[in-house]
Amino acid sequence: MRFIKSFVLISLLTIFAVASFAQQPDVLVLIAYGSRMGQVAVSYTGVVPEAQVTKDIQNIALSRDWKIADATVNTESVDDKSSPTTSATFYTADAIDPETGVVELEPIIESLKRFKNMQIICIGMPADLEYMGVTDFENKYVKVESSISQGTYRYTVTVKDKGFDKLKLPRKKVDVLPEGEVPAEPEKSSAGRTILIIASALLAAMAVYFLALLATKKKK
Repeated sequence: MRFIKSFVLISLLTIFAVASFAQQPDVLVLIAYGSRMGQVAVSYTGVVPEAQVTKDIQNIALSRDWKIADATVNTESVDDKSSPTTSATFYTADAIDPETGVVELEPIIESLKRFKNMQIICIGMPADLEYMGVTDFENKYVKVESSISQGTYRYTVTVKDKGFDKLKLPRKKVDVLPEGEVPAEPEKSSAGRTILIIASALLAAMAVYFLALLATKKKK
């Protein structure tokens, strides 16, 4: 169990370190797709009291009646030189609609809106899943930028004004890019390309790990 916790923590912290060269999120949410149950990991950039993390998870569940199981909260350091950070994991079948591929972003954004910048990343998405969800969206409260490729959906969320209770993000069918491809961005620096390559490699490794973990859990 300690290995599992350490792997999750190290993987998420590594993504944070990579992201520090660009815009570092205040909180990162990683969703590993599962045909029955998906795993969700929430990683904060610093130490957050366990009571607050538990409240965050409860708010996510209550926002849209998610059924959540096996929630755990961790605060630890990667090594003696690193500052401790808090992370949490739980299982749910409600984060992703298995038929439409819609990622339920609203409960996460609503419950974590005190953070100005967040990243929500979905991994292990089936290749034959037809994406139907939010692409790029902006209103007076939030800005959502998406990057949809085969197997991985990434959402960068900026909270402009946290004075909202409920969000209703638009749903839109989009063509999913082949695996490894990302939307073309003008004037992308070589550092940005390096960050993307490293992050993609990490996400691929994490996808294999989480899917194996889910398969092991189902056999029990």
